Amino acid sequence: MKELPIKFSVHKNPLKDKQGNTTYQVRPDTQETVTTKTLKEHREYYNLQDNFTLEGVVEWLKKEMVEQMSFNRRIHLQGIGTFWIKLGLKPIIDENGKKHKRIVTDPKAITGNEVVVTGVNFVPDSEFMDYAIEHLVYFENSAPRGSVGHSEYHDDKELRQEIIDYLTEHECFSTNFFRKYWHVTRYRAEAILQQLCEGEDAILVRKKLARAYFYFLK
Repeated sequence: MKELPIKFSVHKNPLKDKQGNTTYQVRPDTQETVTTKTLKEHREYYNLQDNFTLEGVVEWLKKEMVEQMSFNRRIHLQGIGTFWIKLGLKPIIDENGKKHKRIVTDPKAITGNEVVVTGVNFVPDSEFMDYAIEHLVYFENSAPRGSVGHSEYHDDKELRQEIIDYLTEHECFSTNFFRKYWHVTRYRAEAILQQLCEGEDAILVRKKLARAYFYFLK
């Protein structure tokens, strides 16, 4: 696989740190989306046989997706969803070997040497979600009835910080995910998200992917 530099861009974090400094993060600068059709043509170019084993298909798809990501591309598997890399800054390791989050207050200090791949983002296609919703219909609480898995949030400032912390690690979430993760009604979730997308204190940007809205840090 040909090695190419992964393109990234530097962005301001929406809130300042405890000392009042503006801090910065990195995001992948993806240029285009590769579709299932493109992957199929690439497979035929290498004359791969149709009687691939399941293990062989998975192995080939893994290598192909990584190669396409190295070309700064997103990968859309039709009927499943879209994948793209998630970037971050290398942690700082202290004298005891403990990792600490790297805080950068000067964008000029960020070079490719400080950037690492921290994960892979995935946004499901509506077709995939419709199928899952139709077939995953039986649920059972794994904890005693009445148990709550996450703390309740009452303070607006605390909620904003929790959202920023989550998006710094995961890049985006849907309205549905927000509602379930923070235990709010659909009406309340939409009201909160609209407020966070508008005005001088806005911290979110809303984008429509497939048939759902997803939210990214501004």
